[in-house]
Amino acid sequence: MSWPDGYWYSLFLEDSIIDDLNYILDTSTSFRGDNLTRNGKQTYNVIDKIDIGKIEIPFSVGVTQVNDQILDRPFETFHIHLIDYNEDGYQIPHDHRETEDFSFIIYLNDSDQQTAFYKEPDYMYVKPEKGKAIFFPSNLLHWTIPGTIKKRVAVGAVKYTNVIP
Repeated sequence: MSWPDGYWYSLFLEDSIIDDLNYILDTSTSFRGDNLTRNGKQTYNVIDKIDIGKIEIPFSVGVTQVNDQILDRPFETFHIHLIDYNEDGYQIPHDHRETEDFSFIIYLNDSDQQTAFYKEPDYMYVKPEKGKAIFFPSNLLHWTIPGTIKKRVAVGAVKYTNVIP
């Protein structure tokens, strides 16, 4: 199935960005134990190791609305962690409504471990393709379905800044 335009946004990032993220994951030595990843490992926030300007560009060059939320206000990416799933790895269903306004996933390799999304009453599945990035509202329930091919991703958090109540 396909959700209406504007509910989320996807694009492919340059190989150099994917290479940089894979390098950070390959050289990481500290991983979180308190997370929703099963049969895999997840880094702490690595945003200080990334040229975030390369990743924020998609927001400024075409995405103006996601799920009726306008992106013409100032925003910042404040958190990125990397996940390396084993062949049977998965993520428990969750959302990020309490911590950010938008989320994104960047696939660092091809895999059969699909990302599942639920927006009542529909499910949608995204097959990981190296370089694909998807941006979506933080209240969207999502998880990873186990597969047979290891999966590597970068997961990011975006919030509005200078919000006037």
